[in-house]
Amino acid sequence: MADTALGRQIADSVRQAVAEAAAYVALVTQTNPRGSADALLKRPDISAVLQQALDAARGAAEETVQQAWQGAGAPGEHETLGHLLTDVSRLFGDIAHLRGLVRHAHASVPQRQFVRGVTPPGENPSQRAAEERAEAVRRALAGWARSAALRARMAVQTAEGAASAAAVLADALAREERGEKLRKRWRAHVSSPSCCFWCRRLNGVTIGLRESFEPYLGGPVAMLQVGPRYVRTPAGERRFGMPAGTRIIYTHPPRPYRGKLQGPLLHPFCRCWLEVVRAGGAEIPAGDERAAQSAGFLSAADVRAMPEDVYQADVAFLNAALDELDQVLKRLAGGSD
Repeated sequence: MADTALGRQIADSVRQAVAEAAAYVALVTQTNPRGSADALLKRPDISAVLQQALDAARGAAEETVQQAWQGAGAPGEHETLGHLLTDVSRLFGDIAHLRGLVRHAHASVPQRQFVRGVTPPGENPSQRAAEERAEAVRRALAGWARSAALRARMAVQTAEGAASAAAVLADALAREERGEKLRKRWRAHVSSPSCCFWCRRLNGVTIGLRESFEPYLGGPVAMLQVGPRYVRTPAGERRFGMPAGTRIIYTHPPRPYRGKLQGPLLHPFCRCWLEVVRAGGAEIPAGDERAAQSAGFLSAADVRAMPEDVYQADVAFLNAALDELDQVLKRLAGGSD
């Protein structure tokens, strides 16, 4: 599901709420050229303005997430909706972070004094520094607002997509209880250039209503347009459990929201949808590893367990097979034996 009017609406609301607070904090900063960051942040009006901006943004985001969820006809009490509202509350619940941004931006422009014989006549270094300091504070808060607006937009878009899948699945489960034999199928816009590799991989996968699509994502893949990556730092060694210099197989599948993948969405701004079909026909049985592999899907565990030389050998073999197939097709197209 692409970005929608609700997503753009909440992004504008968040940016506007924080922009008003940023303008006020910047004005106070500019009119107090000799003031310190501590003195600024101790002012009750500054704390009140920042808290008011957070409360306004949080209220708008929570309302929009609920509106997006209800608009899809999903069950009102749902685990995913609860998680999304918790995420929104956490995003706009940390005034200490905003105060830290203001403090850092304020300190980034030091005080300046008029120096006789050095400062040009008519110049006011202290006031000039205050103006730069105020602009730094405004930019810091505006930057946070852009990031928060994007995350709020993602929460709303996730609510819209997940609610649509939840509504389809809830209806299918009710029908199953009445005796119908149904399965769910992942659908992606594979004809769209914006459709990602992983959504293309899931397209058409058909499993039981209570099963997860996550095993069918497969493991890491080497993207042709991406250069090789290597473990380079101690942090990388801890993360991957491998020594520095080891090649990292690129790239890992997206992590499903909250670790569950009962249906779309797979990632922010995913446009996939869930389809319910009757049992039977050409399907990939849930939990049948051999069937999944025959359909072109490998489990993440299988790929991670591959030694690097085996993985590279398999990639080289597939490239050679594709080249050979290309030559055969060219010969057939040319009418030669």
